[in-house]
Amino acid sequence: MKTYRLPFNLLAWACLLGCLLSARLGPAQALLSPDAVPKFVNALPIPSVINTTNSGKKSITLTVSQFEQDLLGLKKPDGSPLLTTVWGYNGQYPGPTILAKKDQPVSVRWLNRLVDAAGQPLPHLLPVDQSISWANPPTPGVPIVTHLHGGHTESASDGLPEAWYTPFAQSTGPVFSKGENIPYYYENSQDAATLWYHDHALGITRLNVYAGLAGFYLLTDGFENGLRHSGRLPDSRYDIGLAIQDRLFTADGQLFYPSEPEEEDAPRPSILPEFFGDIILVNGKA
Repeated sequence: MKTYRLPFNLLAWACLLGCLLSARLGPAQALLSPDAVPKFVNALPIPSVINTTNSGKKSITLTVSQFEQDLLGLKKPDGSPLLTTVWGYNGQYPGPTILAKKDQPVSVRWLNRLVDAAGQPLPHLLPVDQSISWANPPTPGVPIVTHLHGGHTESASDGLPEAWYTPFAQSTGPVFSKGENIPYYYENSQDAATLWYHDHALGITRLNVYAGLAGFYLLTDGFENGLRHSGRLPDSRYDIGLAIQDRLFTADGQLFYPSEPEEEDAPRPSILPEFFGDIILVNGKA
């Protein structure tokens, strides 16, 4: 077995960042220490698959909503799971893996249902810097728009940052044309590739993706399937996508995104030039 050691300077910076954030947060919002999370004991989650390669499923719907999920594998004092509030597609983070085939188009309706049990728009889970250009809706609600990263996609279905829309499309961006009632169209005219879909809303992409809005989109073709049948690529049972993401958590298990700028005269909350988390999630599990 090989072992790997973090470079000292990277480890030192990670520790320093944790100390600085803890000092800024204060005792009411202390950060969860990565030492509190057992290593290599949680089973690897495998996202569910929406298979569009058969003849009957060419139009699908994915709904964005807020829910709780066990990301850390920790327990509360009463023995119940320590759950984290996240956003996701079809009630899961990461979202379902969409399996598509070359030259076999797929239509997707992306529904924004970031609302509470009474149907009222939810606030953002994370601090929004409103001093920058962002999808600033005139009505309450979090703006979203989904982009197929790496896909050869028509402009109207590309999830452009200014094509955002709030829940039920009550407010929409200046280039909005699809998303709630008109599905996005993916021609799938390119060669086999591992793509992914994620939120792309102007000015808050980092926050929406951090909250959980991402998933795999696997495009296959005859050449790839031939390699698989000949044994030169692994059987589909062993072809497992791994979404590796770093996160910070508060002591009570909730997502934390740093928002305090280094400059004293900068807006608060403020965007930061970079982010480093101290807990690694693979497919949404520590």
